[in-house]
Amino acid sequence: MSEAVREKRPIAERIAAGVLLALSVLLLTVSLGYGFFDGNRPGPGMYPTIISSGLLVASLAWLCAGARAPETRPTEAEPADDADAPIDEQPPIDAIGFRRIAFVVAWTLIPLLLLETVGYLISLTGYVAGLLIVIGRSRIWIALPATAIGVLGTAYGANALGIVLPDPLNIIQLLGL
Repeated sequence: MSEAVREKRPIAERIAAGVLLALSVLLLTVSLGYGFFDGNRPGPGMYPTIISSGLLVASLAWLCAGARAPETRPTEAEPADDADAPIDEQPPIDAIGFRRIAFVVAWTLIPLLLLETVGYLISLTGYVAGLLIVIGRSRIWIALPATAIGVLGTAYGANALGIVLPDPLNIIQLLGL
């Protein structure tokens, strides 16, 4: 192994991961104090507990994965490709990228406009499937069933937690969720 590869990562990254870990533990402790459930319904601490738990897992992953990853730096024999390039400069968005961004922004209006008229299941299935087909370039026969299963799963989970989803067509009741 050459001298260019060091086994330690920068101290600033360790400090940032440690601060994030401490903050997530503090947030998790406080949110658990509010109560996860209130009878049969979600309590005021449910959402903060879920978010702080995810933050805790992410900070642990950052701390563990970063400790194992060696940092490489170019040696004199291997000069950096972009050593003289400014760091904060990004390439401009091309026409295809601009169209994709415009599509995502416009497509996001679909669930906002249709949620109260056709309900959660139809509007979210159309929204996510459209993103998978157009942006993710998934095949329609894969995107639609996968999205429908995911949306049905979230509807079932929301119903189990006592969260009422918009359903003016009573599709959720017809499916027994």
